[in-house]
Amino acid sequence: MSPDVIVKEAKIEDGHDFVKLFNKHYKRKTNIDYYNWQFFKSSLLSKLFMAYEGHELIGIYGIKISSITSSAKIGFAVDFLIDEAHRKKGIAFLLEGAVQKFCLDNDVSIIAALPNIYGNSAFRSMGWKSLAKIDTLLLKNSDFVKFDSTVNISCTEKETALISFVKDKKYCFWRYDQHPFYKYESIIINKDVFAVIKKFEDSLTGVIVGDIVDIKYTIEEFDNLFEKVMDKMIKMKINAVSTWALPHTKLYQLLLEKGFESVAQERFFCVKYFGDNPIYFNIENWNIVQIDAEIY
Repeated sequence: MSPDVIVKEAKIEDGHDFVKLFNKHYKRKTNIDYYNWQFFKSSLLSKLFMAYEGHELIGIYGIKISSITSSAKIGFAVDFLIDEAHRKKGIAFLLEGAVQKFCLDNDVSIIAALPNIYGNSAFRSMGWKSLAKIDTLLLKNSDFVKFDSTVNISCTEKETALISFVKDKKYCFWRYDQHPFYKYESIIINKDVFAVIKKFEDSLTGVIVGDIVDIKYTIEEFDNLFEKVMDKMIKMKINAVSTWALPHTKLYQLLLEKGFESVAQERFFCVKYFGDNPIYFNIENWNIVQIDAEIY
């Protein structure tokens, strides 16, 4: 690693460097609006750390301070990327050190991430635990009319006891109403039964997908909510519906009954914890949905 490498906190004027590095490595392109929205207009305490070699940006690592339903504060890693020519040279460890100090300074002892396969490998090399591979649940349009009742499914565990990311009104306004790329719509039965969806066109295949990015339900109202969601998807002329549900959750069982199938994707759930509470290292204690990942 060159002695000229420095790590600094991002400023608004660094946005063009961020966009240039991001767009160099991803087919999913970004812009200055996203940069400002994610790191300078967020409802959550947010920082982006940037590694420079001379005047060249060679690495980025964002962190957002959120809360989880176990009443703990949590850091969530976003937009972690090392330029390909500078990987395995210690840049990730420099950025990780800055992120870890920021978290500990803010009384955060657990960090989570939802990286792709390359990020998963990098996080593991820095002492993170990879708890699970997150697959997508997909419903093809030929199965859209499968509205059979599912209220007879046995649901003995309390899904509300699982650890989830807290999404208060301020967060939801920032995440859904101010997103620079996506337009979200809510299907609301009542304050305890709702779904948030968005329409997404795959630039590679041209397939139009309807994502159920978040969902809250009761068993008694699930069929009603699902039917309204699917009615909306049909009106949006989408080709398939995708969502996330972990295999140990009630939602996973319900969606399989509706015809969803598990489709492999390269997304992982990783945590780093500076304590000794084992609950955070067991994926079956967590509830993760699409909106928890910055790409949705």
